[in-house]
Amino acid sequence: TPSPPKDAHPMHANHPTGFTFSVPDDWEVSIDPTPEIAVLAIAPPNDSGFRRNITVTVCPLGEDWVDTHRWQQASVTGLAEALTDFHLIDAIVDVDAFRQLCTYTTLDHALSLEQWAWQWDRADAVQAVTLSATMTALETAMWADESAAIRDTWQEIDRGQS
Repeated sequence: TPSPPKDAHPMHANHPTGFTFSVPDDWEVSIDPTPEIAVLAIAPPNDSGFRRNITVTVCPLGEDWVDTHRWQQASVTGLAEALTDFHLIDAIVDVDAFRQLCTYTTLDHALSLEQWAWQWDRADAVQAVTLSATMTALETAMWADESAAIRDTWQEIDRGQS
């Protein structure tokens, strides 16, 4: 089993809406790969062929989501409808953010999904940001710190830097 890289996260994923975060330089980064996803960063495959990943979504903060508890519950409901064998393991809900840990399965893997969601107060609008880290369930302990470190690099940037 590979060990997490010890280097910094040198590659920046700059998005035109005005944010960036860093990932290891051997990851593939796609900006706006679908209308729903702002950034998708994918690690090289592990021994089983799975590629852990970071997905960032950004959308206007709807009225229903101003209440973070309702936003988190809506997220869980949506995930439960979309994912096979979905289970919410734990969630922490704050005034303007939440964090949750979930599991689900695909045909080939049992997966762990850790999400951080927060309100991004921009000058023109409040946005709902969700950063999701997906990895195999058995590798969660190995990669959770790296996922959190990637999340910690997220920052707002001047739109001219994107």
